[in-house]
Amino acid sequence: MVQVFSPIRFLVLLWIPTFTASQQLQVHVTVSTDNVVQEVDDMFVGVTIDSYILRAGFERHHLSSPNLQKLVKELVPSYLRVGGTSADHVVFDPHATQHSSNAASPFKLLAEDWDILNKFVHNTGVKLIFDLNILLRKQGKWDPSNAELLLKYSSQKGYHIAGFELGNEPNVFHHNANITLSDAQLANDFAQLKRVLQGTSYKSSLIVGPDVTVTHASGVKGFLSHGGASAVDVVSFHHYYVNGETSKVSDFSHPATLDSLVGLVKSAIAAVHAVAPGKPVWLGETASAYKGGTPNASDRYASGFL
Repeated sequence: MVQVFSPIRFLVLLWIPTFTASQQLQVHVTVSTDNVVQEVDDMFVGVTIDSYILRAGFERHHLSSPNLQKLVKELVPSYLRVGGTSADHVVFDPHATQHSSNAASPFKLLAEDWDILNKFVHNTGVKLIFDLNILLRKQGKWDPSNAELLLKYSSQKGYHIAGFELGNEPNVFHHNANITLSDAQLANDFAQLKRVLQGTSYKSSLIVGPDVTVTHASGVKGFLSHGGASAVDVVSFHHYYVNGETSKVSDFSHPATLDSLVGLVKSAIAAVHAVAPGKPVWLGETASAYKGGTPNASDRYASGFL
């Protein structure tokens, strides 16, 4: 039994002015250790940096900074995911020496930048999850040739890659890429990725997907039932609380906003376990607000509540 006295009493005196200092408040808390309520994996921490950083060039982001590396080491064990909308525009080119000045997609991933990223991963001890470009396609199917080039280069360099994703938020491709992938085709593409990895030194790396924006039970079930369940090691989805272009600071502490993640997590787990019981489910990308965040809120104290 844990007895809590003055700290709780002090807070109550602040919140309820009718209390007087002479009143005593005792709170008795009983902690039962007979049953496990929830297990938290050692690797539950993850950080995403957008693939756009590959287009911008790492020299502007100071991955070689000793201070940054020291801070990141304090997060270990953890995953570092490089993904986002720009992931489906990245083309690895080991022979290119400079970034393209053309802002149009796709864009080149230089060997130099890939080396800098992997050196950062090695120096800090984080585990890398890299999102491959699923919009490189031939005859309606994913073309793995560029991914194979990246894998070959990485293997020769001895880089360790903990996991791979294939595509970012495929359920909204019809909005931002003018393409629609069926559940069956998406599952086939992931199966192709698994076959590709089996022929490399990365056959034990995790395959994470499908990284949908919002968990629609039918879509997740469709992907898994068409072969996705055997292709992925982890089922992932994305969640943002509010629209950064329309949200207000008050939204960041509103109960409805705070509670929105709970229902989404429950529906995600239920949808996955209906088809693939026991398959791990990850919240693969999240933040307070999509569309770049809410000005003067996402980068402020208020965001901490979310």
